[in-house]
Amino acid sequence: MSLRMSKLGWLDLALTELSASGPDGLRLDAICASAGLTKGSFYHHFKNHGDFLIAVAERWASVQTDALIDKLDMDETITDEVFRQIDHLAAAIDMQLEINIRELARRVPDVARIVATTDEKRLAIGTQMYAQRFKAPEPLARQIAELDYAALSGAILINPNMSHADHIRLAELFRAMAEDFLSDGGP
Repeated sequence: MSLRMSKLGWLDLALTELSASGPDGLRLDAICASAGLTKGSFYHHFKNHGDFLIAVAERWASVQTDALIDKLDMDETITDEVFRQIDHLAAAIDMQLEINIRELARRVPDVARIVATTDEKRLAIGTQMYAQRFKAPEPLARQIAELDYAALSGAILINPNMSHADHIRLAELFRAMAEDFLSDGGP
């Protein structure tokens, strides 16, 4: 009797392996060994390894971004409490997966496009939040969102094992600095 794994099962396993082992964990032999299944089972769901990597990147975007955005009500007024909710959601993502998807993107142009699209989606949400919350003009709100995202990305690179509480403290500090900057009239 042969075991089967769904396509979603393969993709979720791939995210786990990507987080734990980096892009090398997604080599065909490695992922099949992790699944305990044959290449035939793999090819039942994926036309080739390149299609698999694209599907992994799409699943990453869904799990690490789209699922979080779906939890937000961007039509409500962006209050400090909404920012805190967003901080907690962002701090809960798999930081090692964030690092390793970017390493995979360096190697695979199709993955790089998905990562760039996801980064733009994240920046658009940040821009909308800063524009609405602090009444900042769109270009300035975009710059602040870029700095905020760069600070989170940098924190991940410096310490991918940073605690949830430390991520929250950094996010709150950045927002307080942005608020002070904007209340002083900005640039």
